[in-house]
Amino acid sequence: APIFGPGAKPRDYVFGARDRIDDTPDRVRTVRDARFKLIRNFEPERPYLQRMAYAEVSNPTYNRMHRLHAEGKLNADQRKFMAKSRAPEELYDLQADPFELHNLADDPRHRTTLDRLRAVLAAWLKDTRDESSAPEDPAELEAQLKNLEKIVSGQRQNLGPNGLLEFV
Repeated sequence: APIFGPGAKPRDYVFGARDRIDDTPDRVRTVRDARFKLIRNFEPERPYLQRMAYAEVSNPTYNRMHRLHAEGKLNADQRKFMAKSRAPEELYDLQADPFELHNLADDPRHRTTLDRLRAVLAAWLKDTRDESSAPEDPAELEAQLKNLEKIVSGQRQNLGPNGLLEFV
């Protein structure tokens, strides 16, 4: 069904997925309605801002966040993004909290919303035949990571003394 143009129909829910960004594996699924967003972190032991070789040599914000965190210069909300792990589920009221800073998943007042969005997400995973829980082919993954390392290694000479790419 079209999402834009004359044949587009309003949707009750929007879904999202994240699995791998370059050398950084992850498994996250989301569903949101007009007001609430549910994030399911299938690998909650991973940090929000994971190590990414490509980001280390191409993304000044990635490096600056790491540096400011190491220097103790982030405020409480910014430090949340640097946490070493995540909650298995995150529920946000996007009207009251558009920056998604206050996780409501454990708040009993939002249990009905949490259960509804859990059910919608589970149905979507089934309907789309989400296969993200299947392990990656180790040989294919190793080949991809070797190729990425070749690309990134040439940029490492630009790293500053603290091992992070520095832009002035």
